[in-house]
Amino acid sequence: MSWMWALVQRDAPGRILDAYRAFLRGERTEALDALKYEPFTPARAIVEAHILYWNRQRRESAIVLANSLRVARLAPGDPREALARAMQAASLASLGETASATELLQSIDLSAYHDASEYPELVFYLSLSAWALKRYEEAALLLNFISRDEPDRNIYARGLVLQGWLHAASGNIDAQIELTIAALRVLDGLDEPDLGVAAMALRILAALARDRLDRESLDAVISRASFPWTADLALERFQVMRMTAWAYAMHGDYIRAGGQLNEACRVGPSPYMQMVSHLDRCWLAQISREDLHVRLELREAEWCASQINWNDAADEEVGALILAAELAAPVDPSKAQSFLDQAQETPLLQSAGFAHDQRLRAFRLTAESAVLKARGQRRIAILRAKEALDIFASVGYRWRVANLALSLHEMTGESSWLDIIESVSAAYPRSFIAAEHERLSTTGRSTIETLTNRQREIVLLIRNEGLSNDGIARRLVMSANTVRIHKQKIFRAFRVSNEFQLLAKLNSLAS
Repeated sequence: MSWMWALVQRDAPGRILDAYRAFLRGERTEALDALKYEPFTPARAIVEAHILYWNRQRRESAIVLANSLRVARLAPGDPREALARAMQAASLASLGETASATELLQSIDLSAYHDASEYPELVFYLSLSAWALKRYEEAALLLNFISRDEPDRNIYARGLVLQGWLHAASGNIDAQIELTIAALRVLDGLDEPDLGVAAMALRILAALARDRLDRESLDAVISRASFPWTADLALERFQVMRMTAWAYAMHGDYIRAGGQLNEACRVGPSPYMQMVSHLDRCWLAQISREDLHVRLELREAEWCASQINWNDAADEEVGALILAAELAAPVDPSKAQSFLDQAQETPLLQSAGFAHDQRLRAFRLTAESAVLKARGQRRIAILRAKEALDIFASVGYRWRVANLALSLHEMTGESSWLDIIESVSAAYPRSFIAAEHERLSTTGRSTIETLTNRQREIVLLIRNEGLSNDGIARRLVMSANTVRIHKQKIFRAFRVSNEFQLLAKLNSLAS
């Protein structure tokens, strides 16, 4: 057992340690139930608060610890008091109560514990609090006290995951991948691994496999297909399955992706999970151009969203609202804007680390661009898309970069965006990105050949003489309304929205 549990055993019956072991197995409900009838001692409070924190019940964790500090009246310098304060600070910081968390941290004198490396749980929670407060240098310095030789390897693995979050906050996602995989390897070799930490690591890697198309992350997830998921880890299991499905889809394996999404829907009974399941299917329908299914899935997702208590949402759940906005924008910009507004107003529980860097902002900018584009506000939509693309490029989110390049190419008609799309499609030739690139690359003389003779004449008059609708109508002896109808068909054939984009497309083809 680690220092924390040796410490609490001063007044802890065996049932408290049994509860901790149940927690390690991922049986969090069982662990909390085992504590219900135990006397309210510092030992019970610390173990219960620890379980509640990692069960994402941060408010409850903070309350338990506050009661413990008030009732127990531990002697100053007692390591249990310092640990309780550090744990409470971590809970409050993750809830956004920075002033209270900071005050608690300032009340802890780490120098009183001579060798900080002998108190790894205390050090970890101090570091976790500093991370939640975005005091990254302090968090990194504290983590250095958790030695590679730490006897409790679960604490060491947890520290590796936190180090990964610190690197992600500075945009170093490659380091996060390396550290998260290292944490999994540490846990693989334990008789009693903390399955909650392992599940969290798998969720992180699955997300990076999806957004960065990172093969190492995907392989790490796939190689643990027999992971012993429990009912209390249903959310983590759901997230791993759905994000793995997206990764399969980006590699062109739509059959396996669909199967994964169906299985994820089966294991995810909550309204949030059902909402995200519908959004995932909406995404697949959108890239398959099945407009009716897009609308149906969005309608179901909207209903599920209405059943969710967003006051307890984590950053990844707020991300679902942003994804809903992005997907809804082409068919219902007003509804998409309402999703964005709701995401903006929702309190953010720090959970997956997205609140600590620019990725959540990039997702939001992408959705905002989609809404503006659908409303015809192209200039602002282009600015938002370019800013999102730069952020995603900085963290290596390749398919997101390519997807935004597709949108920018459509809005501007500039062929330079095709180069970005090509770099991704070359690496993933079976992805929908590659299919779109091939379609755009072959849209040229073959498209012109699909036009009628009259439409070709109109194209030439636009390109060579820059004639207006009235000018074209006089030259070809037809009404201006007929010219407008022909031009709409021409725009659709070239997949552009106006004459400026058409000219840009024609110039790129000519070059």
